[in-house]
Amino acid sequence: MATNKPSRLDLSIGGYMGTSFSVALKRGVLHHVTYGCGCVPEKKSTVRPTEEQWISFLAALDSLRVWRWRSRHEEPGVCGGTSWKAEITWGDKSIETSGCNSFPRAFEAHLEAVRTLLGGLEFQ
Repeated sequence: MATNKPSRLDLSIGGYMGTSFSVALKRGVLHHVTYGCGCVPEKKSTVRPTEEQWISFLAALDSLRVWRWRSRHEEPGVCGGTSWKAEITWGDKSIETSGCNSFPRAFEAHLEAVRTLLGGLEFQ
């Protein structure tokens, strides 16, 4: 049975030449960072999701079948662009996945679920 929040959540998306975002769970609080060009931190926020937000986020992860995503998603022959990673451990479920210019099915819905968990902060 899953607990009401993950024991590990480490997410990031972006590219070196544009805006990037990271979200990390530390001591029960989400730390959201927006990075500018060159991966320079521009804005830091902390978010304390409600129990209902955590439950909705887990339901979204389950319905999107995130736990079955491949460990690596990559577009051969493309340099630069958008890189992303998701490392999540929640009860007996765990995923470590990443990509570069290639995304699993339902990735946009995953990004929307993250934004909802963050109370509308950017993550794209």
